[in-house]
Amino acid sequence: MENKSQLMALVGVLTAVLGFSSLAWAQAKPIKGEVVYLKVPMTLFKEKILIWKVQNSLTALVKPTAAGVSINGEENWQTMGFPPMTEHKVLRVKQNSSSKDWPQGSVTVELEWNTDFTLRFYFPNGHLTRLFSMVFASKDEVDQYRQQIYKNLAAQFFDGTPLAGLSDEQKNTLCMFANVTANGTKMGSVVYKDNLYLV
Repeated sequence: MENKSQLMALVGVLTAVLGFSSLAWAQAKPIKGEVVYLKVPMTLFKEKILIWKVQNSLTALVKPTAAGVSINGEENWQTMGFPPMTEHKVLRVKQNSSSKDWPQGSVTVELEWNTDFTLRFYFPNGHLTRLFSMVFASKDEVDQYRQQIYKNLAAQFFDGTPLAGLSDEQKNTLCMFANVTANGTKMGSVVYKDNLYLV
């Protein structure tokens, strides 16, 4: 009986540990130096020019919504373009001392982008942990997230067109091709001389 109790206790501990490890990314706050992968299409960012600084910013105001999260006021941001899924290093996480900080975010997360720009995300106070994992992926999540977005974009783009009859695999291949050639922006179509073309 004692061995059974010990075994059950061990199983409970292992379950808790495994459960914690699977949820660790979703509940972790960003840490300086951490590498994350961007889910937000680049077309949603706003440019902020700082005359007194060498490096300008591309900014995104992240807010919770009933359905999940909005980026700069856009709730349907996941279907507004291809996610770049590019690798970024967290430069700093700053708790803003005043509600007057631009634009409205209480917590600023700054990420490395390139030599001319940084990426700045503004999160409401108390929402950073939950919302951060909605706009960034871990390395292990990149492929799965990209495939899901391809599926969503394919449904949006191909439905109601002559290409609707293509197989899911063919649609996925076209989305992948469009993503690679468009470098993470958008996909569209045009009819020219009665032929439908992807652009």
